[in-house]
Amino acid sequence: MIKNRDYWRSVGDARLLRRYERARRADVLQMSLATDGLQQLFSHNLGPLPALRNWGMRGFDRTRLVKHWITAQAMGLKA
Repeated sequence: MIKNRDYWRSVGDARLLRRYERARRADVLQMSLATDGLQQLFSHNLGPLPALRNWGMRGFDRTRLVKHWITAQAMGLKA
């Protein structure tokens, strides 16, 4: 969006930035919820939770396609 702006419009143009903000709002909310969820997951060490969490993280680490998709989502790319 910003890269494809009108040639005469500055990257600091208020209308352009507002449009960009609206376009990214849902993506930013998703990433915020994901990071909050991870923080909650890693802040508790009750019972079998650490072992289950570590098992899930090892599985995630082995899934190359999922990791690439998550990374693209985090960067705002539509992969």
